[in-house]
Amino acid sequence: MIGSAALLQASATGMASYGTALVACPGSFQSFCYKKNTPTKFSKRAWRMMGYCMLAGATRDALSSKTPDKNNLIAAGASWGLFPVMIAAQSFEEDGIKPWIAVTNAALCLAVGGVLLNKAKDS
Repeated sequence: MIGSAALLQASATGMASYGTALVACPGSFQSFCYKKNTPTKFSKRAWRMMGYCMLAGATRDALSSKTPDKNNLIAAGASWGLFPVMIAAQSFEEDGIKPWIAVTNAALCLAVGGVLLNKAKDS
């Protein structure tokens, strides 16, 4: 599977970033990440936030060297392209996000994915 090791490494990097932020400011993260009246259950917003951390880790890992690895670029680009599809239903269901915000978010994610895939094509 193309870039699966790269995605696994990037996921670990992203989760470490998320964990660091959680420890650094627990009060604001607790109010942001947990459902109201159920402080032990993560909200879908928290899962999306972890997903963005993983995408950021994948992107950083893919672009960190002078000659980026083509497989890492493909894995990161594909992840950015798939992520908006996975979270769209959750966004509307839980947070009541306005449709134009969700569409803008998806377009930005797809644009980043496209840039990474284009860079992979050129390398």
